[in-house]
Amino acid sequence: MNAPPTENAPEGIEDNLSIFQSTGLGAWTAGLAVYMPALASTIPAWIDTVTIVAHRDRAGEEYSAKLNDALKAKSLETIDVPAAAPAAAAGHSGEDKKKFEDPFDRD
Repeated sequence: MNAPPTENAPEGIEDNLSIFQSTGLGAWTAGLAVYMPALASTIPAWIDTVTIVAHRDRAGEEYSAKLNDALKAKSLETIDVPAAAPAAAAGHSGEDKKKFEDPFDRD
């Protein structure tokens, strides 16, 4: 039995690349959360299910919900999957990020 055609609609290019690498499924990337609802018009008619991957921030939640509504209006099944939390939401400061950029920098 064949699975229904499925595609992914991630917010960012890094999410798209991760999804493709781990699943082999194609994806349409919004680039920014504000562009997510526009992806609904690009999904081909032969797709049955779209996995929406948005960042866990206000913009990601707002615009992924709008994309979800637009896809449901086209009678598509949707699956919402949150992307990894941004560094600030995970409790990391900019100073923490500096430590990880160059592990050999001892200054």
